[in-house]
Amino acid sequence: MPQLDGLRALAVIGVVAYHWLPEHGHGLPLASGVQLFFVISGFLITTILLNLRDAAERGDTPWFKALRTFYARRFLRIVPLFYAVVAIGAALKIAALRQSYPWHLAYASNLRFFLDQGWYKSVAHFWSLAVEEQFYLLWPLVVFFAPRQRLLAWFTGVLLSGIAFRALFPLVLPGVRLSEILTPASFDSLALGALLAYSRHVPNAVVARIRRHRRAIGLSAVGAYILVVYVGEATLAVAGWTLLSLAFAAAVDACSEGVRGPVGRIVSNPGLRYLGRISYGIYLIHNLVWYPIQWLGARWPGLPQDTLSQFAFRTLLTLALASLSFHLFETPLNALKRHFPYPKLGDSARTKPNDETALAA
Repeated sequence: MPQLDGLRALAVIGVVAYHWLPEHGHGLPLASGVQLFFVISGFLITTILLNLRDAAERGDTPWFKALRTFYARRFLRIVPLFYAVVAIGAALKIAALRQSYPWHLAYASNLRFFLDQGWYKSVAHFWSLAVEEQFYLLWPLVVFFAPRQRLLAWFTGVLLSGIAFRALFPLVLPGVRLSEILTPASFDSLALGALLAYSRHVPNAVVARIRRHRRAIGLSAVGAYILVVYVGEATLAVAGWTLLSLAFAAAVDACSEGVRGPVGRIVSNPGLRYLGRISYGIYLIHNLVWYPIQWLGARWPGLPQDTLSQFAFRTLLTLALASLSFHLFETPLNALKRHFPYPKLGDSARTKPNDETALAA
């Protein structure tokens, strides 16, 4: 599914632009790149888990081994680089990391921000990594152990609970901020990806007809989002993420099968796909590269300080560090996944499991 790399690149570009140039967003929902990541993760992770469940039910692998395989491969892909970034940041005495590193190491950054009712600016984006990891820890238990005939109901219930959480939280705890970074607030984005995976795994005539109209569904969701923007902030907070996530799910469905035409050429562009492959590193460090740039500025007074130059420096440094990380650190660790192979797919498996494109961001 190579075009998903292109989608992930667009997602991380949107998030970086939102953080670095917030005044130039022109009203575009650039921060919703996080929701696109959630939809992609929900889709890919649920696909993997459904295939592992099939293998366990066929007797091809023990249930415990299937779970161990999933968690080991996720650990190798996600945890080492994140821990390395936190450790290096704390060692360099970056205050936001040094003061709260136990929370980050526990993948509870979103809880820390919520309890403090405030952000630590340079690591504010860690909230979504915490949501992803909490999802990875809990979701296998749902997919593996919920009755198979109830999986669709479970996934739908999780989706609706995300909408309900965002709607009810301000009513139950008025004035309390940052509820949107708690994991239940993103359930709908994750569940839409999961429902897409389920629809691909268990073909259904009705679902197949719906998927044939995914372009219309995606465009309608975008149109509804635009209307909601003008309705008011409260309605946007409840429905906005769901509508954008529905549009993203339509895009993920199309790109996972391969899109042709101008859109297909964009998401298949080799440069964009490479950005997608290194997007985890980009996402992790993009708000932290300001510190080495400040250090250079203090020692090189002639370093240009205008906005464009600073943007260029941050971009080049982020891409360089993310590339080095991907080739020298992440790729060797990913090679260790050979010690935790997926069981061979039986004839009943619908989709080949592949978590190389399922990144936390």
